[in-house]
Amino acid sequence: MEDQLISQETEQQSIVLSQTSISYLQSSIPWMKFVSIIGYIITGLVFSGLIFSFVFMGTQRFSSSPYSHISSIIICCIFIAVFFKLNSHLFKNATLLRDGIKTNDSSTIEKAFNFHKKFWTISGIILLIYLSIFFIVLIYSLFSHL
Repeated sequence: MEDQLISQETEQQSIVLSQTSISYLQSSIPWMKFVSIIGYIITGLVFSGLIFSFVFMGTQRFSSSPYSHISSIIICCIFIAVFFKLNSHLFKNATLLRDGIKTNDSSTIEKAFNFHKKFWTISGIILLIYLSIFFIVLIYSLFSHL
């Protein structure tokens, strides 16, 4: 049994990237940084809007429940935290990938791909939540008119 584990480990082959693959990765790095910086800016604008609405809307009296304003603030804070983390993973992926390619360090590139995996995992979860909300609203609107 132990011999089988050792032979399986030695049979694994490393993936070697061609120069073309490396150039494709290098050309995507500026775009990853650009998208993450735009994401940081959008997250900052949403945060500024949250502060603005909290300061100016917090002084007004609401005809509805005061908890509706608090729930909106909580949802915005969750949105800000998730998208900040998402952009952070994308920026770290780009930075580590650039550094790993420059220094030819496979452990740095491995860390970059870990952030790449986290970025797409979070993106997929956000997409699933968005689609779920979309279909719930769609079904509700279809059945509310019957």
